[in-house]
This record gives sequence, C-alpha cells and structure tokens, in this order.
Amino acid sequence: MAMTAPTQTPPPEAPGPVMTGLTWQQFLELPGEHRHADLVDGELFVNPPALLHQQIVSRLLASLVNWTAAGEGRGEVTIEPGVQISHDRGYMPDIAWWRQHKCAPAGEPPAFDGPPDLVVEVLSPSTRRLDTIRKRNDYPRIGVAELWFIDPEEASAHIVSTHPDGLQTLDVAADEQLRSPLLEGFGVTVGALIRR
Repeated sequence: MAMTAPTQTPPPEAPGPVMTGLTWQQFLELPGEHRHADLVDGELFVNPPALLHQQIVSRLLASLVNWTAAGEGRGEVTIEPGVQISHDRGYMPDIAWWRQHKCAPAGEPPAFDGPPDLVVEVLSPSTRRLDTIRKRNDYPRIGVAELWFIDPEEASAHIVSTHPDGLQTLDVAADEQLRSPLLEGFGVTVGALIRR
C-alpha cells in the first residue's frame, strides 16, 4: 500500500480583487453586497468578516456609543464609513469616530466634515498586511489622528498616533485598557473585547 505525505492547509492569503479600474465615486455607488470592502488603486477587495471579528466590533462600538452618550460634545461614532484616501483609494474601517465640531448640528441629518479623528481596524489573517502596512500609512496622511489595530490572534491592540515629530506607536496587552487622549474618560480592556 502506497503512503502519501499529509497535506498542510496553506495559510489564508489576501483576497484578490473583485473589480478593477474603479474610482472612489464608483466604489461608493456599488450595491450593498460590496460592504466590508476596500478600494486600493482602483481595485475592489471584499473580505467578509468572521464571527469573532463582528463580535469585537460590536463590543467596542457599544462601549464608544455609551461613552459618547454619557456627556456633551463627545462627537459621534459609526461603523464602516467610507474614508477616501485618493481618487482611486479608500477604505471602510470597522469603526470611526469624529470630534464634535466635525459632526452635523443636532436636528440635522448625520454627516461628518473631513476625515475621522479615530479609526479602528480589527485584524484578519487575510487582510493583516493591507491593514498594518498600507492603512497604517494612508490614514495619517489624510489627517486621521489615531488608529487602533485590534489583533484577536495576539490578544492585543496596537495604537498608531500622529504627532508633530511623526507617528508614535503603543502596544496594549490583553489585560490593559484601550485609552486615548482624544476620548477623555474612555477605557475598555482589550481582553474584554476579544473574549471568545
């Protein structure tokens, strides 16, 4: 009887583009099935999130919504807003927050003026490279003050913030709290977000 070597499952690879040659405006006009998508140099990449990814986003969103509702002038938070980087590049971050002066006045339809001040991306194996390299550089370039990468595999978070002397980074362990000088009084333990 012939023996065959066991096969190994290859690591997940970044998804290939679904469409090419798109502008940012064309990207925004795509039908709803293209949620959880990014536009990179005219190429559309779609990456449906896993259940744990969705749970992390839901838990953090709930914490941020509660924080914004607990005081005046705390801005607004939303999920998957379109954030344009250039004419053919933009992303749909998992969560974004804007300072109060960038939000539409009370009583008017929700709207935001300019890029978000804080962006959150929950890392997935298939998009880790895009998130931690390209997005890490692109978001600060358009004026995003702070970027949180939440890493379910490493049970940690990585904060990238802009300062006059360049980007500064901070690693946050599972038993530590995600905090920001942008969000006075806000804090949530990383481990509480990524619990399985």
